[in-house]
Amino acid sequence: MSLKPICMGLLALACACGAVPVNPSVAAPPAPPEDAPRVIRVGKKLYVRHAPAGIDRHRLLYGLSADPLPGTNDHVKIGILRGVDRNGDSLEVAWYTLVDDDVESALDRGGLPIRLVQQDLEPRIGRHWGKYVPQPEAAFHEPDGDVVLELNLGNDDGAQPGDQYDVLGEARTDDVNRTVDSFAKLGTCTVRPFGAEATRSRCQIDRGIAALRFEKQHWMSGGYVKAITSRKGSGGAR
Repeated sequence: MSLKPICMGLLALACACGAVPVNPSVAAPPAPPEDAPRVIRVGKKLYVRHAPAGIDRHRLLYGLSADPLPGTNDHVKIGILRGVDRNGDSLEVAWYTLVDDDVESALDRGGLPIRLVQQDLEPRIGRHWGKYVPQPEAAFHEPDGDVVLELNLGNDDGAQPGDQYDVLGEARTDDVNRTVDSFAKLGTCTVRPFGAEATRSRCQIDRGIAALRFEKQHWMSGGYVKAITSRKGSGGAR
């Protein structure tokens, strides 16, 4: 039996079905389902369409990059959104902190994916959002002295000396201990001059009534910081 008809048949099948990927493992990720929650703009306001049940006012959500990292399903965090008002399956939101200043085109193209901010949140979004790390009890100075926090933000994140941050306590969560509602504000701090620290800086708590809220327990357990200083186009997300 001649192999020619068989080869011709396989060739025709290959042409009809298209080329077989050389390496399927790097194929583009599947598109998100149509009912996946996304941030969209309507007029001058932002809304999460198909917002998850139970997510309403004051809840915090990650805003993610429109496109995943090449060859993955992972979207980079570009900011945090806070719920404003719920209407059916839509949730009006506003930016709580935003890294990427160029989100307008993505909102026009079809919106941005979101993710719930949970207790196990990764505490770094550019220079805008980070954490002060726990310190030994013996190193704590009472509020009438200088209290200097160590932040997990540095040159690589876009942090600069003189930047100011809100000093926040532990996350406040919902009734089922899952979604973060807010963070207790304890005061403000200012980044001290530093050298070439890539991922660390020191931030001195500013004196005043608010500083009295910062106690030894916060020093020992650590907490979160949110940038007050505004610089357009500063810092990417990691």
